Amino acid sequence: MYSDKRNNTNININNTVLGNIRYLLSKANRVGISGEGEPIYNSKAVVDIFQAGNDCLYDFTTGLNYNFLLLSNLVTELVRHSNNKKFRIRVSIDRFHESSLQKYNIPKLLDLVNSIPNENIEIGFRSITSDIQFCNNYFYKLCIKNSIQYGGISLDNLKGFVKLNRLQYPIDFQNIVNPDKIGLRDLYSIEEYIKILEKRMCKNFTLGGLEGRGRPGFDITIRPNGDVYFYGIETSIIGNVYKETIDSRLMNNFIKSESYIIKLLTIPFSEILLKLRKDLEFSSVINSTNNPYWIVKSLYKIDSTKLKYLLENT
Repeated sequence: MYSDKRNNTNININNTVLGNIRYLLSKANRVGISGEGEPIYNSKAVVDIFQAGNDCLYDFTTGLNYNFLLLSNLVTELVRHSNNKKFRIRVSIDRFHESSLQKYNIPKLLDLVNSIPNENIEIGFRSITSDIQFCNNYFYKLCIKNSIQYGGISLDNLKGFVKLNRLQYPIDFQNIVNPDKIGLRDLYSIEEYIKILEKRMCKNFTLGGLEGRGRPGFDITIRPNGDVYFYGIETSIIGNVYKETIDSRLMNNFIKSESYIIKLLTIPFSEILLKLRKDLEFSSVINSTNNPYWIVKSLYKIDSTKLKYLLENT
């Protein structure tokens, strides 16, 4: 979307890109709009994507490090184009966004969303497993300061609700990537975390795929530079939304050309981890990474040949 953190390439929605996005979103159940930075700074692209997609849930993840008017204007535009589409502003609540949370008026945001006579616009929260208590403390202090009734956080498989003034707002917690490098510790090992995800989704966890109970389809990510990948398998590019037509033929040819990809799409990732952990170097990287969506690309950087061999013989 908007790369204010890692590079200077922002996604630009031209006619070619729009056609590809329409195809990719045509059967989507959920669309996640996030950065490699703060997507609010490319709000035109957010609106274009919202208009191009079908009637599903659009999650807009934000760190709130900007002027409130920017978000207010975006919400106004999205309401105009909502029809049967559901849009959720998903606010990051964790220690890494603490400074922006201290400056930002969350009650004002809640009032904005709740004042809109449109049930398809809502607000939710996301965090990391190491910060469950941080979130509880944050919401408690926020409610005391703003005379809001706090009903606590209720969780089931790291997903649940935070209750504010008797209204429930969705919240979920995820394993952080490479926690040791920043002095944190996830509550769950990667195997434990995958079991939680499987309970939540009622299906085996596989990378790049959402096929399961009522949720057929691929899990796709589009980078700001237009590269298209299976989410969690950002080792080989499916195509680029600026340069070619993304369709079923391209997708099928890509899967056939990389035999290890089909293994990741179809075999439960817990089984794949058992195979990869037989290599001591890979097992160490798996432990330190501790997030299933980052395992493959981390191992690929270390030894792509060995990774492909192990996957192809799984």
